[in-house]
Amino acid sequence: MAANLIEQVKEIEAEADRIVAEAQAGAREVEGSVKEEVAALRKAHEQALAEKAGTFARKVERKTDQELKELDQRARAVAERLAAPDQGAVSAAVELVLKRLREG
Repeated sequence: MAANLIEQVKEIEAEADRIVAEAQAGAREVEGSVKEEVAALRKAHEQALAEKAGTFARKVERKTDQELKELDQRARAVAERLAAPDQGAVSAAVELVLKRLREG
């Protein structure tokens, strides 16, 4: 009877070892699956972030280009006014100088 009990205990231990081994194998499989899923999610998020960064950079570049064009236009307009002063203003200035010279 004692031998039978010992045999049953050994069978139970073997079954327990088999269950533990199956559980460990299942855990390793789940762990590998989770790692793959995390890697895939990380890659997807990195790609989405890169796309957003690229879109933002293009928007900034377009806005900067537009602002530079507007500033160039304003600078040209100012340069044209400085290069060709208003004849009315020039005449008024000459009249003022002549008037002061006459008054003397």
